[in-house]
Amino acid sequence: MWLNGEVVIHTIRLPKQSAVGDLINYLKTKVGFYHKYAELRLLEVFYHKIYKVVNTDGVSRMDINNNEMGKNKC
Repeated sequence: MWLNGEVVIHTIRLPKQSAVGDLINYLKTKVGFYHKYAELRLLEVFYHKIYKVVNTDGVSRMDINNNEMGKNKC
């Protein structure tokens, strides 16, 4: 994960039945956002290339002021 130009490594263990949204929500608790409408995206990388941007069904955006998720206010 990139934060302010530096790589930060997180080791995460979630239950087998967890969804992508669960992973994103967990990371939001570990990472401080510096921009009001910060966004996390999960990418699948294959042979050093982005293979797929994983769909999170609207849970990847978070409004820091009131903790509403899934609202696009840009």
